[in-house]
Amino acid sequence: MRIIEKEIVAKDLITKSNLPASDYVINPYVGCPHACKYCYAHFMKRFTGHTEEWGDFIDIKRCDKPMNVKKLYHKSVFISSVTDCYNPFEEKYRITRNILKQLKEADCSITISTKSALILRDIDILKELNHLRVAISINTLDNGFQRDMDNASSIAQRIAALKELGKQGIYTVLFPRATSQVAACRHLATAARVKYPVALQRCKFDTPLLAAVSLIYVAHISIYNRV
Repeated sequence: MRIIEKEIVAKDLITKSNLPASDYVINPYVGCPHACKYCYAHFMKRFTGHTEEWGDFIDIKRCDKPMNVKKLYHKSVFISSVTDCYNPFEEKYRITRNILKQLKEADCSITISTKSALILRDIDILKELNHLRVAISINTLDNGFQRDMDNASSIAQRIAALKELGKQGIYTVLFPRATSQVAACRHLATAARVKYPVALQRCKFDTPLLAAVSLIYVAHISIYNRV
């Protein structure tokens, strides 16, 4: 399916965060073509006015004003709270890369969350960022299940990205979502500098995931209901 692509003007790319672990968030895009069936960010449509299904549209944020990195002094910044900053359109627009270039001047802690191996393109900048950690989500070790659940990089590509980032000395975090944490962590035991997994949690946004599992993987629905 063709993604509806639109450029929009943003007054500022830095937004005050309501997340307990972050002072500010940066989302270079509105929407996400990864279209993860378990994505909690579906709620963003209430604020953006999009009538399309989540995953069928992408708004590219254009902001001519340089970021005010001074206000980030000793603060925490989370990149990709309601999008994936390395979705496929980043290869074309390079919004995230431009943001990272500006953040080189900021004295703050930065967390990047992604499911995309495209992040390896920016290793040259990532290595220059102080207090950086990169979280990569591994939603399953089953390739077929992954393709049913999202349109992001393959599991093999994500694992390779984790390993390469680690080799480059970048602090990495494994974020297992819809899979067995134990299996994922064992599989990644050799990945360099993978610091810790984030616990799998259930929330109201698991409803579309469970609906998909009940349709495609009927035999596994009882397992998910026990998680």
